[in-house]
Amino acid sequence: MNRRSSNFKHRLFWGYAVVTVAIVALFAAALIATTVSLNRETERMHQQETFEANLAQIESLLQQADRLASQVASNVEILGSFIPLRQTSAPAAAQSNYFADNLLDAIRLSSLLATLNGVEGFADRISVYNEYGDYVSAGRLYETPERVASSLENTDNIINMIHMVRSRPTRCVVKGFHRDAWSDHPGTRYISLYRTLSYWNGETGDSYGLVEVQIDTERLLNMAFWRSDSDASPGHAPQYAYALLDIGEGAPPSILYPEPSPTSDDAELRDAELIGAALSAWPGYRDSGARTVSVRARIGGRAALLMAAQPLTTDWLLVRSLTIGELDAPYLSSYLFMSLGCFALLMLMLVVVNWLAERISRPLRALAASIGNVSLHDLRLRYDARREPNATRELSALDDAFRSLMNRLDQSIALEMRAYMRALRSQIQPHFLNNTFSVLVAAAEEAGDARTVSMCLKLADMLRYSADFARDSVTLAQELAHTRDYLELMQVRYEELLSFSLDADERALMIPLPKLSIQPLVENCFTHGFKNEPPWRVTVAAQIQGAKWRLRVEDNGVGMSEQAIVALLGRLEAYRVDVASSFAELSEGGLGFIGTMLRLSAADASVRCSVANCPEGGLSVEIEGELRD
Repeated sequence: MNRRSSNFKHRLFWGYAVVTVAIVALFAAALIATTVSLNRETERMHQQETFEANLAQIESLLQQADRLASQVASNVEILGSFIPLRQTSAPAAAQSNYFADNLLDAIRLSSLLATLNGVEGFADRISVYNEYGDYVSAGRLYETPERVASSLENTDNIINMIHMVRSRPTRCVVKGFHRDAWSDHPGTRYISLYRTLSYWNGETGDSYGLVEVQIDTERLLNMAFWRSDSDASPGHAPQYAYALLDIGEGAPPSILYPEPSPTSDDAELRDAELIGAALSAWPGYRDSGARTVSVRARIGGRAALLMAAQPLTTDWLLVRSLTIGELDAPYLSSYLFMSLGCFALLMLMLVVVNWLAERISRPLRALAASIGNVSLHDLRLRYDARREPNATRELSALDDAFRSLMNRLDQSIALEMRAYMRALRSQIQPHFLNNTFSVLVAAAEEAGDARTVSMCLKLADMLRYSADFARDSVTLAQELAHTRDYLELMQVRYEELLSFSLDADERALMIPLPKLSIQPLVENCFTHGFKNEPPWRVTVAAQIQGAKWRLRVEDNGVGMSEQAIVALLGRLEAYRVDVASSFAELSEGGLGFIGTMLRLSAADASVRCSVANCPEGGLSVEIEGELRD
């Protein structure tokens, strides 16, 4: 016994030890992984804030240009000068420039544009023109008449730009990093913001020309964050890098900055990886509606955090690549400390597991010995776990469960013996009663009493049906035939005071039921229902509805009070939960409502019943169950 106990304790210890090691290992891995993730997420959020601050610098420049373009586009005096030009000019590409022929109007509008541009001259040039060849501008940039005339001749470009501006939700278009269309400035590139010269009425209105605000790209590229590439040491990738892509519709994505001028194959590969990762992340960013998207990528052979965002009112994509290889270095000491702490926790838990194994094994051995002494003639447990000093709540519950099981087993054995004895007492010799009824039938026939003959024959059929112990399940058709014999006998007694009807769907006749399921319910009508003045009526109906069958027994008696119905159904539910404890309350040989429902439920768990008073008086008992193949 001691060796078995020791083996059980060792198995218990090693079983719990393996689980403990696994739990602590998983906990340590999850703790370190979560800490790494949180640290990286914190750093990512910080870098994203920096990125969004840089993005805001670009947007601030563009918003200032947009405000200037909006002021020009909505200026009443400029509108007043361009509206008549559209009304009187013919839509021809060769139309002359009105402001070239009317110098005073050109000076007036140029002065107005310069005033709107401000003393410091935010825009390098403000141009207002239409598809009819009319053009006026102001700014620090010079322009040549030949380039102006050449650009105005391309009316399709002007008309397309007007349609593009009108189709945008922001009512403006930004085109970037292009050469000046109005002059021959060498090597200089500009950013242009377009708005239509319109008098808007809600969402509709006419466009009388285009407003173009031009800014030198150096205004954008002189922002400090672009120069971060110069901080990288020679031969190494920069800690972070910026790129600006044009992803406008109708053309393949192109690089706006930096200009494609790789100094080595590694730099070219790094730029290609950066752009490819940004373009692959862009569809998810666009669909999610987020302000900034962050994805992981490999840039120049190193793990990197890639951020991308679209500046407002533009078709650009601002991209930032941040290497993350060194982000974990400041936290390595804390990760080591976590690992040592988890190891110390594991050692402590193993000591506790060993103590628990010893504490649990002792009362379990005593309980097992007590169970081993149980026999059919003595179902008592002599061990009481509640008196065990090392017993836990679970052991007490296990002891209680065994005691409850033994008590129920004892009750079940007694119940089985009582049921067996009752079954023996109920088996009256059928041939004796059949012979007796045969004598009665013969005597009635000699006396010419056909009514008595019919009654004896029906009663003999009912007796044979009830005393046939060879089958417990019958069809609904057989149950209805037995019930009809019973009702016809009762009709002989009550004559015209009693009427009945038995009705069943053709498909319902083959439903299997426990024997004597309907007749006891009909008998209840006479026993409890018909305490009122006749005539009396009994209705039995069976039908199929979908995948269910329904059986209804109804009378026109006195019915039942709602309290009595609730009490009856409550008793039925109590019998269903524990029939053994309530078995003594059932009458010997009783086959009433509760007994019938218990047998139906035992044969088919889907059977349900309802009891209700009829509106015109009387009681209705409805039983339903699921059809079975």
